[in-house]
Amino acid sequence: MSIERPVDPSAISRRRFLASTARLSAGLAAAAYGASSLAFPRRALAGPIPDAVVELTCAAGTANVRAGALTNVWKYTGSLTSGPANTLATLNDSYLGPVFRLWNGQRLRVGLNNNLTEDTITHWHGIDAPAEDDGHPMYAVGAGGRYEYDFEIHNRAGTYWYHPHPDMRTAVQVQNGLAGVMIVHDDKEALLNLPSGEQDLVMVIQDRTFNASNQFVYQVRGMAGSYGDTILVNGKPNYTVSAATRPYRVRILNGSNSRIYKLGFSDGSPLYIIGTDGGLLTRPMKMPFAILGPGERLELWVDLRRYSVGQQLKLVNQPYTLTGPSIPLPQGSAFDIATFSIDRNETDTRQLPNYLAESYLDNVGFDEAYAVNALNPRVINITNSGGHWRFNGLSFTMMGYEPWEIVSKVGPEIWEFVNTASNAQAHPMHLHGPQFRVLSRSLAPGWEASYETVKDGFVDRGLKDTVMVWPGETVRILSHPPTYSGLFMYHCHNLEHEDMGMMRNFYVAP
Repeated sequence: MSIERPVDPSAISRRRFLASTARLSAGLAAAAYGASSLAFPRRALAGPIPDAVVELTCAAGTANVRAGALTNVWKYTGSLTSGPANTLATLNDSYLGPVFRLWNGQRLRVGLNNNLTEDTITHWHGIDAPAEDDGHPMYAVGAGGRYEYDFEIHNRAGTYWYHPHPDMRTAVQVQNGLAGVMIVHDDKEALLNLPSGEQDLVMVIQDRTFNASNQFVYQVRGMAGSYGDTILVNGKPNYTVSAATRPYRVRILNGSNSRIYKLGFSDGSPLYIIGTDGGLLTRPMKMPFAILGPGERLELWVDLRRYSVGQQLKLVNQPYTLTGPSIPLPQGSAFDIATFSIDRNETDTRQLPNYLAESYLDNVGFDEAYAVNALNPRVINITNSGGHWRFNGLSFTMMGYEPWEIVSKVGPEIWEFVNTASNAQAHPMHLHGPQFRVLSRSLAPGWEASYETVKDGFVDRGLKDTVMVWPGETVRILSHPPTYSGLFMYHCHNLEHEDMGMMRNFYVAP
């Protein structure tokens, strides 16, 4: 029996939901920092944190993506009304939205102005926000409309992001360029002396196809999603970082609609991972490569001190096996993503810390033994019906949920994502609200060939909000007790899968 929770717009705070026809101009008042110089304001560790008040506008525009004609895009632009001067920074010459730099405990107020010709709403991916501020499509505003967000940041230091979330139009709006990065800092991170300023790099990886006029070509490949034939980083092909002989902190977001990356280095050197979706890890991880599905993030420590001026280090996609559509740049093929070009000597004596952050297990009750449904986990079968992906055979309805989709505030809960349908594909599963931890992975017989090419690259430590579920896998997670009541969402972050209905609500009772 499906339960409907009708939402009376009069019950929604009027300051949040204003279907106004007034269109607000938004100049970029924040200083324009380059991709490699995203400095953030330092503050006294015990001092107050000023509110950050931002006007954010989504509208059509153009961008210089490739040589030749400008590309028509949709993009976020922002202006800082009040708050620390470096709250917003731009990625140079990119269609991507401004980078937010925020502090744990800071209050964020955003006025979202929709200057598109269709409905939209923005989701703060990975941020633990109230239901009204989470970007549920029920709150989408029409052309010329405005939505006001107001919430506190309670996340650990880490890399998060924001993107549109209207029902059945998320993939198109992200494909057209609407996305941006959010970075959260906290007092404990500030004591680690990690690379900062010009050594704190953001890399948003996306794939796009262009026509002869340099315009995006959007093609959905059946049930597989959309795949481009050109790899962009921060909105640019052949992305190159002018680098020095020193360590860098590299924040990587898979902002692609559907493509999965197997990240590695061209010279075979290992990855040193210091953070994932939910912030810094307890300790660094050394891995041969890393699997990064749509929506997932990684933070790397990249030490270039062993290279000489004139050398290059490439971040590459390593080959793996996964059945997919016939496309010019197949899923799992080998290609370059970005290049570190070492062009100068600089001295930097800092070392990779052995300890980065408190363990997520330090949170009282955030352990499998405390799961309130340990004897009856929430099982989510990934199913297919009539060429559409579903959860337990069900599609998305705007405010509907089943009794088994009611989530407790009493303690953590175990979810099991089962991906053993006969035509299974890989699915990046995303939960809105608090982060979760990955408990286990198990593989059904007969799926080993593909799995062997990726299994050593799943980054399952730390806190997550998106987890890859490979064909044939069952992945068990432990979700943190919700902070807020209301209607939240879980869905596949292959955006075309989400838009075809592979998305459901869960309800957190007061």
